Amino acid sequence: SFLNGIAPYFSIIYLAALLFLIARFLYQYQQSLRLFHAGIQEPDASLAVFVEKTAHKMGIPKKVVIGLSTIADTPLTIGFWKPVILFPVAVFNQLSISQAEAIIVHELHHIKRNDYLINLLLALTDIFLFFNPFARILSAIVKKERENSCDDKVMQFQYNPHQYGQALLILEQNRQNGHNISVAATGKDAPMLLNRIKRLASHKSSPAPVLGKLSALLFFL
Repeated sequence: SFLNGIAPYFSIIYLAALLFLIARFLYQYQQSLRLFHAGIQEPDASLAVFVEKTAHKMGIPKKVVIGLSTIADTPLTIGFWKPVILFPVAVFNQLSISQAEAIIVHELHHIKRNDYLINLLLALTDIFLFFNPFARILSAIVKKERENSCDDKVMQFQYNPHQYGQALLILEQNRQNGHNISVAATGKDAPMLLNRIKRLASHKSSPAPVLGKLSALLFFL
């Protein structure tokens, strides 16, 4: 009888938290649209050609557009039907050509994997199941393996792992916040980036795809 008496109060708390998280999600989505529409400059023609050729080589059927952003603070991918890679102007000038290409390959693999759509689904799951620790753990695993998969793709293109790790570190040093729902090259937190750099240094590859399929099954269950 005691639990029955306090159950409505828990419902009110859940609904209040849910409304707050939904409002925050809509704000982050609005910020992502702002990145999509403002502060974008045309890149050098050679960079656009590299994106087009690499996307074709990776088997991406969608037309991928790249732009230099004066607003974004880290390279990121926005959009599902018409994906756009945004590369911060300030960061672009700090990287070598090979480092910039490696970051672009990373973002192209996000597009290949449809990670922008998956990121939206994960964001909604985090909202409605914010109280469930197992859902949050599984969400963190999915995000970690997503970044590992993109790092592995960069290594398949024979880019130097040390220079690539250095590029990721430069990106993290220039990143101010992660308050949007785009897919960023640095991930969402510094500990994840540190583990990725350690993993690149040790030349470890991602686990078998079976783990990813099992994680997806557990996610839907």
